[in-house]
Amino acid sequence: METNPYPYTNRGYDKGEFSEDFGFKLGNSHKTRTFSVLEGENKFLYEIKENDQVIEQGTLTAEVSVQNLGIFPRQQICEDRVECRETSDCRDRKGRKRSCRRQCFPVQQCRCP
Repeated sequence: METNPYPYTNRGYDKGEFSEDFGFKLGNSHKTRTFSVLEGENKFLYEIKENDQVIEQGTLTAEVSVQNLGIFPRQQICEDRVECRETSDCRDRKGRKRSCRRQCFPVQQCRCP
């Protein structure tokens, strides 16, 4: 785990009795709201402060295991649809709305899962 700077987060309690949230992700570098964890045992130290005074401190452990869920298909998922657009500006020279011609054409949109 990268230790410069040492991973930490400073959460506020300005919206009620619970602190702001933070998250975990697999990785080896800490981001502001997200702690990186490694597979296996991950130990955390915490302090709860009021102003500059520590009112509670302790440790917690997160056990992380990665499960092999098999192989997922990675081919593209495509869908065909029809899009219609105006063929020209729908206002005359004085800015008044006039009738417009619409042209429709097939579009294929693809994405990866």
